[in-house]
Amino acid sequence: MIKKRFESGLQCTVSDSDVDVAHHHIGAVDDGREISHYTRPISVSVEYFYSGDLFRQILRSCQLLQIPANGKIIHYRPLRDSKQTGGRTVQVSHWSLLNDRPGQVCDETKMASPANKNVLSCVNTVTEKFQGEFILIGGASMVIRQCDRTTTDVDVLVPMSTNLDVLYQQLLETTWFFREDGKIFIKPSRPVSMDNPFPRPLQIDILTAAVDDIRYDDLIPQTVVVDGNLMLSLSMSLGVKLRCWYLRVENVNSMSKQRSDLEDIVFLSSLMRKQGLEVDPGAAAVLKISHYNLLLIRLELLDEQIETIRLVGCNRFLRKYEDDSPEQREYYEAMGAKPNTDPLVVELEDD
Repeated sequence: MIKKRFESGLQCTVSDSDVDVAHHHIGAVDDGREISHYTRPISVSVEYFYSGDLFRQILRSCQLLQIPANGKIIHYRPLRDSKQTGGRTVQVSHWSLLNDRPGQVCDETKMASPANKNVLSCVNTVTEKFQGEFILIGGASMVIRQCDRTTTDVDVLVPMSTNLDVLYQQLLETTWFFREDGKIFIKPSRPVSMDNPFPRPLQIDILTAAVDDIRYDDLIPQTVVVDGNLMLSLSMSLGVKLRCWYLRVENVNSMSKQRSDLEDIVFLSSLMRKQGLEVDPGAAAVLKISHYNLLLIRLELLDEQIETIRLVGCNRFLRKYEDDSPEQREYYEAMGAKPNTDPLVVELEDD
């Protein structure tokens, strides 16, 4: 049993016989030293007497840690009233520190981190104030689906026929959008509050193609409404992420976005698996990827993650092998894969 103390004074007991630590984790202190992310999940039980502003401080500190709980909710619940202290007790149970691997599945009742509350607030501004039709895509759509990761911008896909100059002018004429350094930013819809303790503007990227030459009209049949936002279906979102990850492979400046794409791939496939869904044939018909593309993704994942993306049918996005480019086929086979095989299960032969 290892006791940890957080900057707010929050005390917790960690049940773990062999805790390995790596990387800096802000806000946590162990005997005066900062501790880090754990390399494997642990369980934490926390009790703290609080009242009023102190509770808000504690809750905010907990949220800032952004700790997913192995796909489960982080529980904040009053256990009992304490007449002696005039406060109550809050417990955080099943608390797992962030693993250095992508793709924690979020519980649908999980509380958003402060950063993601700000994203939600900015998305709300777009939903209410944007002039014209759009599909919400990218990281903000992952946040709407309650993925753990955050984003620094809001991506919207608009019809090809949209006059972007007119649209920009319409947005800037409102009090909710502004231009800075040639970029358009969105103001959060809410001021400082418990719902958004750290409000700040986010950049908005207005796109006419989601990936390659796939556009608004191609994707409209593959959309759903989630919390009032028109977004791509889970299947279509997964296909777009598979393709985007591959397009960033050789771009050093896109490494962080590639990492986010990988997290999203695992998150989306895990969410589909949880809901009993498989890749929709309609989505698979819109977007195709190469065998080499899917093999590279497989090599980035853990065995259980590979199995998840296999079970939801990611191979339905594959082109016919003969439709892959000669270079893609050459690379695929050079990695030890036999021609015209499933990249997710093929045994790779050593040289």
